[in-house]
Amino acid sequence: MRLYDAIQANRDWVSPELGVGEPIIKPLGIDDVPIVTVTLWTRDPARGAYELEQAAHAAEIELKRIAAPAKSAPSVALAARCG
Repeated sequence: MRLYDAIQANRDWVSPELGVGEPIIKPLGIDDVPIVTVTLWTRDPARGAYELEQAAHAAEIELKRIAAPAKSAPSVALAARCG
């Protein structure tokens, strides 16, 4: 409820003319929250965001191959950063 209350308390920051819809807040269970976050980065200026994104997608596919609970697939959170 604290998240919902905080969002509603700050709704006046968004102008009605922007066409922004109501936020959707869904409760999550413990299995819906990633327990590992991986950040990919490179010091090599010749490599860019595209190469890091490709590496992230390959890693995501391999991580999803790991045996998951019967109810859901594992949640994978990957981020790529250049520089």
